[in-house]
Amino acid sequence: MCGISALSDKKMLSIALQQLKEQFPRLEIEMKTVCASAPSQWLTEDACDIAFTWSELTDLPESIESCVIAERSCQVLLNQQHPLAEKETLSCSDLAGQRLLIPACPHCQRFTQFYMERMRSLGIPVVDTATARDTESLFFMLEGNVGVAIVPKGAFDGMNASVISKTLEGCLKFGQWKALYRRENSNQMIRSLLGLLMR
Repeated sequence: MCGISALSDKKMLSIALQQLKEQFPRLEIEMKTVCASAPSQWLTEDACDIAFTWSELTDLPESIESCVIAERSCQVLLNQQHPLAEKETLSCSDLAGQRLLIPACPHCQRFTQFYMERMRSLGIPVVDTATARDTESLFFMLEGNVGVAIVPKGAFDGMNASVISKTLEGCLKFGQWKALYRRENSNQMIRSLLGLLMR
């Protein structure tokens, strides 16, 4: 079983899983949404073989291995009718006064705290906010022109025709997308999947 958390690079993962399925046609893949800030819980409880997260996890148990898959810069998602949509790139000052849509993990509050801290560390003003409980809610709010969202570049490309993305100047790194798995896991599929993601 594969666990994915908020803002996971679903496009990158889906391509790798398709390639894995081509190599192993009889492979059965099951996906599950896991807590963005505590994916190791799903591994230690044997609910998942591998989990993916953006959270900066510093308290992993010794039994859990962490592997950086990718580093991504920031991008801004907004409705194509939004006043800022006319600009080619955006700056943090452009976002002052804009409602920031905050993605949340339905399992805990730690991911929201991580996200807010990340935004502040990047110099993005966090004043007026609205919470999106899942990806569907986030895009519903973007479609309604309720606010803008800061996400890892490429995470949601092409998911909605009325939502566009803009580069955020000066924000070099959103963070690291990581894979977590049990050190003693002898499942060859895990190593194969990691190889496909990291090549």
